[in-house]
Amino acid sequence: MIKEKVVIKGKFPKEIDGHVFHPDTLVAHLGFAPAWSDYSANVPIFPTSTYVLPSAEEGECAFDPDIAPENKPNFYTRFNGPNTEIAEERLAALESAGASALFGSGMAAIGALCEVFLESGDIIVHSEPLYGNTDRLFKQKLCRRGIHSCGFSSEEELKEILHTGSSVKMVFVETPANPTMKLYDISAIAEHTRSFLRHDVLVVVDNTFLGPIGQRPLKHGADMVVHSATKSLGGHGDLTGGVVMGSREHIHTLKSERGTLGSIMQPFDAWLLTTHLQTLSLRVNKQAENAGKIAHHLTKKREIERVHYPGLVKGMTSDSPHLLVFMKQCSNAGHMISFDLAGGKKAAFSFLNNLDVFEHAVSLGGVRSLACHPASTTHRCVSEDDRKKFSITDGLVRLSIGTEHVDDLIWDIDQALAKAHG
Repeated sequence: MIKEKVVIKGKFPKEIDGHVFHPDTLVAHLGFAPAWSDYSANVPIFPTSTYVLPSAEEGECAFDPDIAPENKPNFYTRFNGPNTEIAEERLAALESAGASALFGSGMAAIGALCEVFLESGDIIVHSEPLYGNTDRLFKQKLCRRGIHSCGFSSEEELKEILHTGSSVKMVFVETPANPTMKLYDISAIAEHTRSFLRHDVLVVVDNTFLGPIGQRPLKHGADMVVHSATKSLGGHGDLTGGVVMGSREHIHTLKSERGTLGSIMQPFDAWLLTTHLQTLSLRVNKQAENAGKIAHHLTKKREIERVHYPGLVKGMTSDSPHLLVFMKQCSNAGHMISFDLAGGKKAAFSFLNNLDVFEHAVSLGGVRSLACHPASTTHRCVSEDDRKKFSITDGLVRLSIGTEHVDDLIWDIDQALAKAHG
């Protein structure tokens, strides 16, 4: 006997009968209904540049600047599409944000934030150090548009800047900092900003290193959060992307200009991201577990002068600034480690050239472990004076810990260290 066709159901809700679903569940189901695509269990790829509009009225709606992006029909992939919208809904759930906007890269996301929310005469205040290309954007590129930058490395410096900075329109914080792992207190920075300035000054946090599993900046007072989705969110080294999360109002403003900028994430990358998000919690918790063991192992190596890892808190006093910030805002210590190797650049290069399991590559956050030399790669565009100021030394090596067996990773580090100092 043939059963009647199942009634078409809508997309997965955030709650049912008062039960609110957790992010780990939402990233596997939110934003999609199998009935929309012949009951496909997985989200399909929509590789199309344009969409058929059901009516002239819907076409008019699509181009109405006063209508929120989420209420518009799909009409052209430079503006919107099912794959980006599904991924955006799931990403927003991870950070408990009102909405999110996907871009073709992390730098495209940061660039869009500056393009949309800053204008000539404005000042962007930022933590230091920063990822090399963020540093270059703020200190070398924005000034061509009349936008000035000012850095801080402590709350005291920030307060001094804010006290005299009536033109400040954005405070940008990268925490943990790349590559020194310096932690910044998000709630304190947000409070200082709103105490000295107007409430419409935006506090933006780059959360790439810890991600939404390790740190949730919106809960600590940030207005928007930016990630390089290329890193932990994607997690497999097969896509490039960036995302900004925040209130519906801010993301609406951002999306309204994204189509003009032409910087949206493309369908295939959005589809990959949607797929990989389903294992995010499993991946990053395993990576953090591995990283904690490796960081503690590194502290025992005579070849290493200092290890930088947020979770190295043993022996810190209860009033240690690092410990206080870590306990307040971090859910885990993440997967990123850096260390100062005795012997400088020569020893660092030898170490990298002798690794067998770790791959010598930039980027981070993937299931495969990576190693790089920031001073000559990711932070080469940072001025020499700034590299010295923020201890990005020639002996500094950065590790991105993956999901391999931790014993194999430790073996690889040990044998490479032995050869570098043999």
